[in-house]
Amino acid sequence: MIRADKIISEFSLKPFGAKGWMKNDKLACPSCGRGGKFGFKISDVGGGVHCFICDYSANIYKYLKSTGRSDLISTDREYSAKAPIKFNFSRFSDEESGEDILPEVEMPFGCKNILHDDYLNKKGFTENDYKLFEPCITDSVIERKLNNYLIFKIKQEGRLVAWLARSKHSYDWHEENLRKHKENGDILQLRYRNSEGTDFNKILGGYDEINDNTDTVILVEGMFDRVGVNNKLMLDRQDGVKCCFTFGNKVSDAQISLLRNRKNLKNIVLLYDYGTVKQSKAYGMKLSKFFSTFVCLIEDSKVDPGDMPLPYLLKVLENKKSAINFYVSQIG
Repeated sequence: MIRADKIISEFSLKPFGAKGWMKNDKLACPSCGRGGKFGFKISDVGGGVHCFICDYSANIYKYLKSTGRSDLISTDREYSAKAPIKFNFSRFSDEESGEDILPEVEMPFGCKNILHDDYLNKKGFTENDYKLFEPCITDSVIERKLNNYLIFKIKQEGRLVAWLARSKHSYDWHEENLRKHKENGDILQLRYRNSEGTDFNKILGGYDEINDNTDTVILVEGMFDRVGVNNKLMLDRQDGVKCCFTFGNKVSDAQISLLRNRKNLKNIVLLYDYGTVKQSKAYGMKLSKFFSTFVCLIEDSKVDPGDMPLPYLLKVLENKKSAINFYVSQIG
């Protein structure tokens, strides 16, 4: 068995949401390394952890063992890591989705819009991207934790429903910071910081770009993948095909409802990163209940949809398979 109160104390967990989840913003997901949405749901006899960003799930025993905290598992009863209480993870991701209207959010204090940034230009930002995501920065002491971030507005149905912040530090810098965090307990500096309390399961980035003449949507993971795919295919110049992004390699029931609200939409092309076969199979089949759904497979681990050369992107799109054919081809 486990001591729920002991785990809550040891990990300094605080409640978030209305479904009994708990979290500590400084605790990173062991899969994607991001914090802020890594949740615990536990009782004295079982439970689990779940990342609402990348969809990682594990039972609480496995998580405690992997983090070197087996001391929090008691052998006083017959429960053990080899025979944990069954915990249904299939409902976690969409548990807090619904049809209620998303609240509007406030931007961090002192935000100043920028119309040019070398980093964003290298990532392929165009004039349209600057208008759509309205990137900004803040140097306010009140927002010290965001002083080295680029902050982006996410609007849906014309309303500001979220903001995303991306660190200006390099990938290698964050990898070293994560190593020091795990080994020495250094403060974890997240690559991403998002508006707190926002249910990203209910948001599709770029959703407002879909119009009455759009019959096909390409779904990618993350804003920069959307920027890259959108600009390489010049989707701003036509209406038939648009590119939207999810937050992590998952598609929630609420996001599917958003897509279904676009009555002329018929086709979905799922274009997730390398190494997401399991997720692409599952969500491709889920989407196929409502749309003609196709799944693309990226076989080069060194490229993402947003930064791959145009010829490679076109090849990946041309080789797409229907959701069912992709599922069958990837069995085993």
